[in-house]
Amino acid sequence: MNNFSLLTKSLEDTLQMRFSSINYSGLLPISCSVFLIKSGVKCFGHWAKRLWMMIAHKLLSNNNGILAIDENATTLGERFLCVNYENTPKNRSIYHQHLIASCSSGISGVILSNETLFQITTDKISFIKFIRSKGKLVGIKMDRGVIPLNGTINEYVTQGLDGFMERCSIYKSTGVSFAKWHCIFKIRKYAPSYLAITENCNILGRYVSVCQQHGILPIIMVEVASDGDHDLMTAQKVLEMILSSLYKALHDHHIFLEGTILSTNMVIAGLNCHQKFTYEDIANATVTALMRTVPPAVAGIAFASGNMNEADAIFTLNNICKICKSLKKMWLTTFCFGYVIQNNFLRTWKGEPDNLRLAQKLLLERLKDITRAVKGKFICEDIE
Repeated sequence: MNNFSLLTKSLEDTLQMRFSSINYSGLLPISCSVFLIKSGVKCFGHWAKRLWMMIAHKLLSNNNGILAIDENATTLGERFLCVNYENTPKNRSIYHQHLIASCSSGISGVILSNETLFQITTDKISFIKFIRSKGKLVGIKMDRGVIPLNGTINEYVTQGLDGFMERCSIYKSTGVSFAKWHCIFKIRKYAPSYLAITENCNILGRYVSVCQQHGILPIIMVEVASDGDHDLMTAQKVLEMILSSLYKALHDHHIFLEGTILSTNMVIAGLNCHQKFTYEDIANATVTALMRTVPPAVAGIAFASGNMNEADAIFTLNNICKICKSLKKMWLTTFCFGYVIQNNFLRTWKGEPDNLRLAQKLLLERLKDITRAVKGKFICEDIE
């Protein structure tokens, strides 16, 4: 077990001993440096906050980022079909095992689906122990997809709060350090509506609150979908509206912002927009939206690729991180990529053992490109 894992374990044990017998009734003032919770839930103070900040720093530091392999079986099945790899639980487990084992550098945490979390490797080791043995933190996707939101025109709300406290307790006991909840918004003539924004943001507030009560660092993922014909400025304004509502909701839920990470896609125009924008345009719009809405107290921002291809995602990330570093913003910036990291690996491996070594080599090269982009120093002009 590495030094960070030992220190984290020590802090968690300390929290358990210090607060195992304490229950608080009602609400206490935030100025008391005590986390606000309702009766019956354990109350965490200074040590809990230190733990969240340590986990956030581990995920965001050293130019490392987060690997997201939390796709559902249907999404993976579509990718496997392209390489004639059978979509079965065993094959999904083998694929994820090879993928994680190949990420020897550049990755600080791995987000799993519920299925993968409880699977075992070919060596009969749980995925949690397997990931921790590589010096990485284990994360879990918490939301359970979207359902139609009544009172709106084809808008959705993310579900998953039913039984959420029980799931958090189980996940924490298995060794999960952080979580992710994904909300997606689409730009239409009447969307996103005020109702859709406020409802999703209030759900995110409750998600973050429960995660922090259970000692799990919450990643808040907000995505503005790129399908449509909207321009870059419209996408920027919509993201600003959503993030403003989000941090109002987090404030209302008495969230400790230093123990949270924001994950958002880069601000891009709709796929059907006829106007073309440069990587610099996208980076400037993204950073502007974040500077106007995200409090400096937030631990950091992990950028997702959205519907961008690999080259566009890496070049844009490079420009965003370069701007953030030049402005000396307080947030740490990194990536939370899934497809961008996985695509070349899967297309090369194809489920064939003989192809594994080459696939691993290409994956490490891709991770080197991405970590250079996090530094704002990616200068390669061509990505395969």
